[in-house]
Amino acid sequence: MVPDTTVQFSVCLILPSSQYKNRIVFDGKEDPRKTFVKTSENELAVVSGCFANDSGELSTYERQ
Repeated sequence: MVPDTTVQFSVCLILPSSQYKNRIVFDGKEDPRKTFVKTSENELAVVSGCFANDSGELSTYERQ
């Protein structure tokens, strides 16, 4: 994971950069489609893609 606060520009949505302040770098390669993560005590949220162009993807997971 690397620090990155460009979530609003990357996913084309207004999301709080204070919450989505890290992104995943897969296999050490910079991918043009950035994947941002938000964690809290019981939840993990993952967002990627540009919602205005390709519908993007937002997934949330809750700890059981």
